[in-house]
Amino acid sequence: MSAPQYLHGAVLSGEFATSWRLEHGAPLDLGPHLLDLLDAAVGPHTTVRGTGDARRWFELTREHENGAVTQASLSCAVKAPEALTHVNASASTTR
Repeated sequence: MSAPQYLHGAVLSGEFATSWRLEHGAPLDLGPHLLDLLDAAVGPHTTVRGTGDARRWFELTREHENGAVTQASLSCAVKAPEALTHVNASASTTR
């Protein structure tokens, strides 16, 4: 299973390259949207940890109430013709 990704080039140029995006980067811009997608796909989380450069590339690790662990990549500085969103959720249970 590949890690969820939410990538775009909003801070590179154009009308979306606003001062708050340049200052705070992907976690505050894209983070809430990706967290909502992961909650819907995997379930509510109990813990969130992040690492990286918020203005370039940021990684989130979440522990969910059901015991699942997800990792996700966020960036507002990827040169792409359009925003890229990828969430692949599959679950298996062993008892």
